[in-house]
Amino acid sequence: QFDKIVSYFYLKLIPQCYLEHYTFCKNFINKNLIVKPKFIFSSNNFIYDEFFKVFLTENILKNGTKYYAGQHGSAYGLFKTQSYTIEEQTSDKFLTWGWRYKKNHLPTFLFKTYKKKKKFNLSKLENIIIVTDHFPYKIELYNSKKLFLEHLNKLVNLVNRFKGNESLNFEFKIHHADKKYKKFYQKYFEKKLTNKKYSFTFTKENTLDYLSDNSLVIFSYFSTGFLEFLSLG
Repeated sequence: QFDKIVSYFYLKLIPQCYLEHYTFCKNFINKNLIVKPKFIFSSNNFIYDEFFKVFLTENILKNGTKYYAGQHGSAYGLFKTQSYTIEEQTSDKFLTWGWRYKKNHLPTFLFKTYKKKKKFNLSKLENIIIVTDHFPYKIELYNSKKLFLEHLNKLVNLVNRFKGNESLNFEFKIHHADKKYKKFYQKYFEKKLTNKKYSFTFTKENTLDYLSDNSLVIFSYFSTGFLEFLSLG
């Protein structure tokens, strides 16, 4: 029965670029990308870019091109759900943000804050930015949606504790992937928040880039942004 299920879904689920459109992908790559590079480096194309994957594989197998991958996000090396990923296993060197567990791991630095300096003036606290996690999209062994809502409710309760404080403004910086749930967040906050001095945004802009003085940032989950702030000292 299992074999029948696999056989049925195999042709439906395999990406087209690996079967009927493989020749198209190769021709596109040969016309638009560098042929026979000495090395290939990426910190994100190995996730969703199928053209890149074909380009990478062809060069590794036929030309012996070296492949270097970089850490993308904060979960590497910390969570079992992202332990020794495929990009770590297949790359000649995997550039990390300072840690090492495998032979091909190369400890470096957090690329996004390299040579970046920012000083904050907290003489008078005016704005509190709360960075929230995105709505669960993976199937887990636990009720991830219930846990997400419980976590969000705790953040709302925190903001409500400052009701009556006219000097503080709160902003929920919601993951941009959740913009499709804008109506949910709007109704949820209107119902749950008794402290009305708040706003929310789905901006992709890095928190460091639009943060003003007299602001405090609260990270509600272990995000890349959290590590970025730590790296600035």
